[in-house]
Amino acid sequence: MLQTQSVKTLLQPPLQEKPPSQEAEPVKSSVKLAVPIFNRKANAEAMILGVITEHSLSLSVAPVIVDLAKAQAEDKAALSQVQLTRTTATYKLVLGVAHTLSQRIYNNMRNYPFSLNMDESTSNSNKKVLAILVSYLNLATKKVDVEHLDSIELKKVNSASLYKVVADFFTKNQIPWENLVSSMMDSCNVMRGTKSGVEARIRKEKNINLLDVDGDSCHHIHNAAKVFANPFQKWLEGLSTDLFEDHRWARDQLMNLEEVCEFLGIPFTTPPRFVSHRWLSAYDVTVTTARMMEAYTVLYFAFLSKGEKPVYKEVIEEIYKKLYQVSTKAQQGLQPYMQN
Repeated sequence: MLQTQSVKTLLQPPLQEKPPSQEAEPVKSSVKLAVPIFNRKANAEAMILGVITEHSLSLSVAPVIVDLAKAQAEDKAALSQVQLTRTTATYKLVLGVAHTLSQRIYNNMRNYPFSLNMDESTSNSNKKVLAILVSYLNLATKKVDVEHLDSIELKKVNSASLYKVVADFFTKNQIPWENLVSSMMDSCNVMRGTKSGVEARIRKEKNINLLDVDGDSCHHIHNAAKVFANPFQKWLEGLSTDLFEDHRWARDQLMNLEEVCEFLGIPFTTPPRFVSHRWLSAYDVTVTTARMMEAYTVLYFAFLSKGEKPVYKEVIEEIYKKLYQVSTKAQQGLQPYMQN
């Protein structure tokens, strides 16, 4: 049965057995040898990396842990008294830190004019959630603070239910509507419909002076891009979708594509998936597809009939000689794809 060791134990040098000696042991000195700062720094980094590895954490948290350690080290007396079990951490996070931060935000919203940014989305657990951000000028710090106000789970998504959720939130936390300056939302009818959208309801029933700051610019660009791309009949999106589906379940074909990329000297990545409701998805997919287009050409050349291959053989030779200067050995490795 495997046993785990603590990071400190792993970093300690192994004990060496001393040979038996008849001589008396010398008197140990009470003076501690100074350890060079380079060694102490390397030991601290090794301990942090050991914790990350042992707990399967993302390497992106490494600088966060370093900053936290530096901040905590300023008060060593308090740090030595810190003890947080899992249950204690949950209790203090929910009823301590979260409650304190929420009350601070609510108090600032009662005292300062603020703007909201609201968007309905789907969580990782497939639940409908209304995410709300608030921004305001904090006179104490002379800066614009942008805070996460709340993420409210929704049972029904329409303009009436969303408006009721927001109104109930304001009433519960005693937030004055007159401090609301503007509200940023996407441009869908539910949020910004001129007659019964959430913004129209707020302006009509709660704050007649609410500024019209228009919708999210990203959605405007998305709508403009859709109109511009209509004549192309989704050829590009269809190509990326076909490539993704061809390699989605065919592990052997994916391995063949990786091998072709290796012969051609093209960095291999799995064919990405086009997501229709993300307007930048088409760009991301196109960049990756264009970078690997020569590899796709060589791979799909194998699926042509014997009568079609001579027609496109010149295209393959051009890829070999002009684009990537493919070596003779690499061309020999690609012969199975040319024949089968």
